[in-house]
Amino acid sequence: MWKLFRDFCLILLCFTGKYVQCFNFDTNFPIVYVDPHNFSGYPLEKTSYFGYSVLLYEGGPNNNPWIQVGAPRGRNPNWGNELTGVVYRCGVKSTCYHVNLIPAADDSYAGEAYFGNSMDISNDKNIYAVCGHRWIENKTSDYYMEGACFGGKTTENGTTFYKPLHKQLGQLTSISGVRVYNTAQAQLGFSAQFSQSKENELLVGLPGLLNWKGSAGLLSKAVPPEAARRRRRRSTDELESAFIPEMVTVDDVKFFDLAGKCFAANYK
Repeated sequence: MWKLFRDFCLILLCFTGKYVQCFNFDTNFPIVYVDPHNFSGYPLEKTSYFGYSVLLYEGGPNNNPWIQVGAPRGRNPNWGNELTGVVYRCGVKSTCYHVNLIPAADDSYAGEAYFGNSMDISNDKNIYAVCGHRWIENKTSDYYMEGACFGGKTTENGTTFYKPLHKQLGQLTSISGVRVYNTAQAQLGFSAQFSQSKENELLVGLPGLLNWKGSAGLLSKAVPPEAARRRRRRSTDELESAFIPEMVTVDDVKFFDLAGKCFAANYK
């Protein structure tokens, strides 16, 4: 099984039509992963976008390999069957099951969040991230499409929910006397990629940052006190601290440039 998985050449055919399938080709042993819900009977706009993003995990001495498939318009059985977006984990030649994505308990605006739009796995293969750039935060008189991510261990099905822009200052700012959105509509997680360092830092796209100038941000672990650091085991808390650049001072990027929609990084 290991050799079969290792030798896979992944080719994804992603469609937004009624039937979406994910094809994983080996020249001798082709495997087809089909949307477990396949949305038969639903109108075309209700398809799940199964296969929009994909992760491959090679496994280890005590863990089987798997493929993880994002369906950003899928119905989440852990959240009232809302269209939050879902992620499936599929073993080699075995059935797929839902990754446990549960937003915050008081979150009433996770519908249409597009979780599974972007995913990545850390360089050491210990943790992975799943992001939804359309996640909305309710701020009394307004709704901010800030974006959010989940982090999970590759050997487990549980995840931790992160909304790193929730407590960021400067959600609105003034430029030449005009109030504009800063982080409020940043759409964090439109794209996502772990760095190649041992710190498991996650680069995230923020195409809506500062009136849709856009940029990339960095999610990393907060530095705990020394005593806690000695007790600490590796966990998905690696993503609890956020660095968001100040795009007000960047003149080369203009409003509505949407920087951060996609990027490729070899950041160390």
